Amino acid sequence: MSRKWKLAKDEELVILTLTGERDAFGELAHRYRRALFAVAYAVLGHREEAEDVAEDALFLALKALPMLKDPRRFASWVTAIARHRAIRVARNRSYLLLESDTNEPEILVQLHESGPGQIRIPHSRLYSALSSLPLPLREVITLRYFGSLSLREIGAVLELPISTVKWRLHEAKRRLKEALTGCDNAGIQKIATDKEGA
Repeated sequence: MSRKWKLAKDEELVILTLTGERDAFGELAHRYRRALFAVAYAVLGHREEAEDVAEDALFLALKALPMLKDPRRFASWVTAIARHRAIRVARNRSYLLLESDTNEPEILVQLHESGPGQIRIPHSRLYSALSSLPLPLREVITLRYFGSLSLREIGAVLELPISTVKWRLHEAKRRLKEALTGCDNAGIQKIATDKEGA
């Protein structure tokens, strides 16, 4: 990735891309790939499918870039593309696809917020708990913990005020912890201890 685009704003990169600087779009892709993955994962619950949707969304965004009316809204626009693609993929299959139990990645959890006693649970058990959340809550929590976005970045991507992002994240963590109570009374360590900093 070229270092010359690192400090450029999204709208500058959009304009540069439209004027023929295709490397500028590479910087946009680098900035938002994780967020697009997180949004797709919130809908699909499958890592490979979410990665494919994120790449498809970037490809579609590049093709449709001349139709973007306000370059400052690139983040929310490309996120909406990823969300719609993921929903289409989910509708085209009549089953819930969870990661396979063989060599399934495990997530570190902590039995009590304040105590030691960490355990690992399979990814599918975590996604099962995540899938019990309404999509708006699932999107916020996956953007925060799978996409590693700050609260401000989540607000920009979803076009929400930061107070709404904070409430949704708080509610998602509360409900997720309740859903995981059946999993040996486990709560996700990082989620349980995160101070919701921007």
